[in-house]
Amino acid sequence: MTFLSAVLLAALAPARDATFEARLGATYDAAGPGLAARFESATRALDEERLDEAAAGFLELTEKAPTVSAGFRRLALVRSEQGRHDDAVALAERAFALEADGYNSVGLATALARRKKSPSIGPSDLARAAVLTNRALNAASVGSRDWVTAKTLSCQITMNAGIDAEASTCVESLLAHDDSPVSNMLGIGAAAARGDFAVARERLNKGRAAMAPEETRRIERLLDDHEPFMSRWAATLLSVGVGWLAILAAMAVLGLGLSALTLAAARRLATQKQHHASTATGVLRAVYRAVLALASVLYYVSLPFVALAVLGLFGGLVWACFAVGRIPIKLVLIAVVIGGSSLIALLRSLFVRVNDEDPGLKLDWARAPRLKAVVDAVAARVGTRSVDTVFITPGTDFAVFERGSYLSKLRGHAERCLIVGRGVLDGFEVPGFQSVLAHEFGHFSNQDTAGGGMALVGRRSLLTMGRALAESGVAAWYNPAWLFFRGYFAIYLRISQGASRLQEVLADRVAIFTYGSAAFAAGYRHYIEQSARFDSHVNRTIKQVIDEKRPLGNLYRFAPAAPEASDEIAEAVRVALERPPGPYDSHPSSKDRLGWAAALDLPAVVEAKSGELVLALFDDLEALEREMTLQVRVAVATNHEVVIADEPATQNSSS
Repeated sequence: MTFLSAVLLAALAPARDATFEARLGATYDAAGPGLAARFESATRALDEERLDEAAAGFLELTEKAPTVSAGFRRLALVRSEQGRHDDAVALAERAFALEADGYNSVGLATALARRKKSPSIGPSDLARAAVLTNRALNAASVGSRDWVTAKTLSCQITMNAGIDAEASTCVESLLAHDDSPVSNMLGIGAAAARGDFAVARERLNKGRAAMAPEETRRIERLLDDHEPFMSRWAATLLSVGVGWLAILAAMAVLGLGLSALTLAAARRLATQKQHHASTATGVLRAVYRAVLALASVLYYVSLPFVALAVLGLFGGLVWACFAVGRIPIKLVLIAVVIGGSSLIALLRSLFVRVNDEDPGLKLDWARAPRLKAVVDAVAARVGTRSVDTVFITPGTDFAVFERGSYLSKLRGHAERCLIVGRGVLDGFEVPGFQSVLAHEFGHFSNQDTAGGGMALVGRRSLLTMGRALAESGVAAWYNPAWLFFRGYFAIYLRISQGASRLQEVLADRVAIFTYGSAAFAAGYRHYIEQSARFDSHVNRTIKQVIDEKRPLGNLYRFAPAAPEASDEIAEAVRVALERPPGPYDSHPSSKDRLGWAAALDLPAVVEAKSGELVLALFDDLEALEREMTLQVRVAVATNHEVVIADEPATQNSSS
């Protein structure tokens, strides 16, 4: 900090003492005519940094008044400013020899301090300067101008010598008796020397009024250049970090509160006989949308801070390896890979594309006109527009969604799609199927699928980041990006899943009010039971055809040799129906949903014959099943690298 302290001291020159200057002028007036005026003009040139002019003036004075020490003392100062330090010391020695008072002691000490020679024999310049300064201090009254001048030089000497503790004590003593701009500047240098840049900047602000703007800016730049990054930004970063954590904590608490309100609203709705939800429910949905949008915005705002944390940790580790002079190549490579992969994952999360690929086989309505009639009738009873497209999948899927631009969704012009899994249709009677459809169409009528805006984009972005971190193999506890993903995803999931539960409760009410409590229970139970039964059928079938190297043409009509494990299926159904709700569930528990439907106890609305099956609504069911089986064979080959042959349609696929 020697350079900094010297520049700070030079930033302000002490003001001339008019009484003292008049006394010196009188001395030269007595020494010869015109010398006082010459002394005054030379001093003015010195103060205005016209050094050559000042040197000429003081040199003339030393020649015409060789017994007056002031000319030698000030010529020594000029030579020091010109960098001619040996000449400066010689001139100051001459002044001190003429008159060994406090002024000349300080003058000689100043010249020695600026030269800073360390000869092999005898005391160094700084040591002699310190002795002379102490002599001047002892001769002056504490707090007097002479004492302040000597003390100022003493502080600068200790700062130049690198004795930070002594310099700090010296400056504090000086500031206790003098609040001049020069003393304040020394205070800035001492504070910076001991690393207390906050105090240095505080003192700079205090002395700003006494400084020229360009000098202030110059010192600010010096402080910026010398202050370590963490010292300068630690308080700001800490404040931002604490504020960010406080917002996350508030969001977590808000998520818990909203979840509790959702469950309370669901319990109230269970006994609410009016078809339409209460105003409070609408307000709750609006709050959910706002909070989810805020959570998504906060996610994007957080990404730069996560990137800085990654750079700070892994970049700092690499820097530290180079700084110590011994470079562990493996450690550096690990840091680069983890840090680089994490930053790439963050970037990937910013460029998420919506996947509009078909989720299954697009059903040609000509192959199932009776199914279309049932679907359209359910939409009409619910009071919403029917679906445009039905996708058939091999499993037990059942869902709706909309495709199109955000604006088209808001206007109700988007493509409405229904996903139906072939695996769930075995034994599915039409009344229960209608109730399940009514639930899905309830999402349409409640506008649950009409966009999602920022919330949907934020969720996809967050999941993309987590997937990219996991795929890159950098999902570790020491990675700030992974820690952020896990913590933020837990909060986001808590909030978003609460909103999803509310949507499911309201969609359930649409189904119950449209087709009655019994149909809802029948459809819901069938979905649970058939999902468990179909999983068992698939596992037994695939195992057998792989073990026996048999072809598989129709998964749904194949009769596995292994018997159905009825007890296991019954246990899986029991667990699904009785599992207690969890805070991260996207749907209410099965027990609650069936219980709320029973509590409403609404009569059945019969639109189909008793025992009529959904599979009977397809005209060419076996061809459809073979197409689904092909998708299963492709999935097995892709995921397990096992090829299952096809089976000609003419063979008995059930044997």
